[in-house]
Amino acid sequence: TSNCIREYILKYFGEKNPEPECGNCSNCLSENEVVDVTIEAQKIISCIFKLPYPFGGTMVANILKGSKNKDIMSKGLNSNSTYGLMSNFSTKEIRDIINTLVGDGFLDLGGEYSTLSLNDKSIEVIKNGKKVFRKVLKVEEAVVEHDSELLVALKKLRKELADEEGLAPYMIFNDKSLMDISEYAPQNENELAGVKGFGEYKVEKYGEPILELIKSLNAKPSKKPRRKKRKKKAGSSAKESLKMYKMGHSIKDIAYERGFADRTIEGHIFDAATSMDDIDFTNFVDIKEEGEIREVIEKYGTDVLSGIKNQLPDRIDYIQIKAVICKMRLEGL
Repeated sequence: TSNCIREYILKYFGEKNPEPECGNCSNCLSENEVVDVTIEAQKIISCIFKLPYPFGGTMVANILKGSKNKDIMSKGLNSNSTYGLMSNFSTKEIRDIINTLVGDGFLDLGGEYSTLSLNDKSIEVIKNGKKVFRKVLKVEEAVVEHDSELLVALKKLRKELADEEGLAPYMIFNDKSLMDISEYAPQNENELAGVKGFGEYKVEKYGEPILELIKSLNAKPSKKPRRKKRKKKAGSSAKESLKMYKMGHSIKDIAYERGFADRTIEGHIFDAATSMDDIDFTNFVDIKEEGEIREVIEKYGTDVLSGIKNQLPDRIDYIQIKAVICKMRLEGL
């Protein structure tokens, strides 16, 4: 539970309406951040409601994650409409939220196999939008005396990505991962995959904006990067995004459908384009701004994006710069 532990214990043993805060237990004394997980709770409750029979927390978490394990496939649970609905979370993160829901009385846990079931509070969350909160470790306090320029920029990027997806920053990636990225300054996806906490999914989803940021700052590693060979064929995801874009889907629609941030999809399109017909560049940059960017590129080159950005007005962003670089590449300049 994220609430007062003393209150939880007293309620468990039958006491009615105990004090909501004792002021002495670890939860009451904690300075952890309170995060709204109502949407996640609704997805979990919906999954449990739609299952053909009761399951435990691990199975529910695996279904929501979109796991292809033998149990799920053999029972046909991958056909459940909530299958993969929380694929942007790790199984552990989903389990942690389930545990919070049980601890705070939004789900019941019982039976010989400790299966999950709904109760009146569950229905309130689904029907009336009753808010659900949980406490998590604060993510903005780095355990360093001085944050590097890259670390500060990574924190800002994490917040922007979290806001785009309506998530808490820690759900994007934690402080330890940020520290590792700032120290190793990975230059490609294989090096980013070597950062602890960055599996195939996160590299695929967030690799583009992170690597773009590192390049824009011309950041150099303070530790030798660790490389990890990726399983997926390089460029396959970018090609898929470009294919959808050419079919007429908007950037936001592609991002939603594929589970990526908008800027990642934009990066995919620029990287995968092979001809001028692939992209309508007027959707990304107007003629006046294109002219300003071209002038700076011709003078300074394209090696360091931040160098280009620093020579341009604040109204011009990195996406516009990347669009012009892509256009010039396709023109053969």
